[in-house]
Amino acid sequence: MGADEMMNNLQVKLKQLFLLSEKFGLVLLGRLEEVFPPQHWLRVNAPFLVAAGLVVLFVYFRGGGGTKPSNWKMMKAPGRDSRIRRDAFQDNPKGYFLDLRASKRKNTSRD
Repeated sequence: MGADEMMNNLQVKLKQLFLLSEKFGLVLLGRLEEVFPPQHWLRVNAPFLVAAGLVVLFVYFRGGGGTKPSNWKMMKAPGRDSRIRRDAFQDNPKGYFLDLRASKRKNTSRD
């Protein structure tokens, strides 16, 4: 069995799988519409949809619970021309300088 024949067989099997999943999805949607007609479903679930939408909007405009970058204290990164979060540096300054030296070694070894 050559590679071309194997790819053709795979392509045929994927098409069959896609058609089967499409038919299954249509049957499932038909059953769902029989049990919950669209008008009934919308009338029953409208309050939940509105509440979920309001919660999503609240979280979006609130900024995700105070994790906005504007709430973080920033500082100039030692040895670099950039700014970093102060709490990240204060948690592990030794690790910061080890990473800084490692990245400088990596940059100089490329030259």
